Amino acid sequence: MNSRIPAVEFVSRLLYETDPMGTCCRENACYDEYDSVAAALVEWLAEGEPVHVALRQALCDGFGSDLLATARLEEAQAALRTRLERGGG
Repeated sequence: MNSRIPAVEFVSRLLYETDPMGTCCRENACYDEYDSVAAALVEWLAEGEPVHVALRQALCDGFGSDLLATARLEEAQAALRTRLERGGG
């Protein structure tokens, strides 16, 4: 895997912290809420997809397009871009 691609665990934690789908995972201590989404997101990034495309696709696959329409993606996108610029995670 490209060394610039963050680890699944890092991405899951980032999504947990930013909670783009508004699941209240932090409030309910659902630490694994985004594990499967993170794994898919890392795969999309490894295939060369831009952050905004990979994030949207992974969240759509995990939560569906109807829920994605209400997602707050900006904070998660910015954090992912920062991590990619720094090189992995």
